[in-house]
This record gives sequence, structure tokens and C-alpha cells, in this order.
Amino acid sequence: MPARPNAIKSIRVETFLPEDLDGLMASRGDVRSGIYFVDSKPPRPAMANITDGYVKAPTDWPDDVIDVDYCGAGFMLIDRDVLEAIGPQPYRQDHTAPNNDLLGEDYAFCQRARENGFSLTVNTKVFLGHIKPRVLGATL
Repeated sequence: MPARPNAIKSIRVETFLPEDLDGLMASRGDVRSGIYFVDSKPPRPAMANITDGYVKAPTDWPDDVIDVDYCGAGFMLIDRDVLEAIGPQPYRQDHTAPNNDLLGEDYAFCQRARENGFSLTVNTKVFLGHIKPRVLGATL
């Protein structure tokens, strides 16, 4: 019987390089993501922390692996233990932020992971592009 994988990748961003996956695999954290942007006006990074009772994306960050409360699932590496602890349907959109705003499915997943004691990190050296009406972030 083949060995069961220890982690699963979630990839929804459109521009990344093989070394970006290597960067996530070398990072610490139970749930790891790279940095990419979502199409807000202006574009904002797909990561956030709870600040003053609100989910807020940072405006700057060090060039390092950072701890976050939420990260986008567009380029995510999830340890198997996280998925086993959360159970079926890990991406249910059924959680709210501290101010009662409904969280998107990826942030709801992150909240469930944190509630189960798992760490979330973003490796800001893994900088990805996300194609919307325009490419947001990295260029290849």
C-alpha cells in the first residue's frame, strides 16, 4: 500500500515557479501560504490579522516567514494533521470575524485551523501572481 501524504497543496493562483513550492515546503507552520494579492481597490495581500476586533490585511511586512491569523488558499500547503482535525468539508463558509462579518471560505478554514491549535504562516519571499482583469503581484 502506498504511503499516505503528510500534506496537501491548494493552488489557485496562476503564476508561480517551482521554487515557490520549495519555499513553502521549507517554511515553518501547520498551514503555509505565499503572498499574493486579491482584487480589492486597491489590491490587498491575501493575508490578515485580527486588529481592534476587525480582520485587517497588513500594509507592509518583513521579507520573512510571518505568523498570521488568516491567509488565502490560493497557494497553500496544509499539513495532514490539520485536515484530519478539522474533519469533512474544511472550506465551509460558516465562520464570522470578531465584528460578525461573514468570513470567506479560505479565512473560515484558517479560523477552524487556529481553533484546533494549528499555526498559520505566510512566507513573504514566496511572491505569486494572481490573474484577474489584470495580473496582481509577481510577473514572470
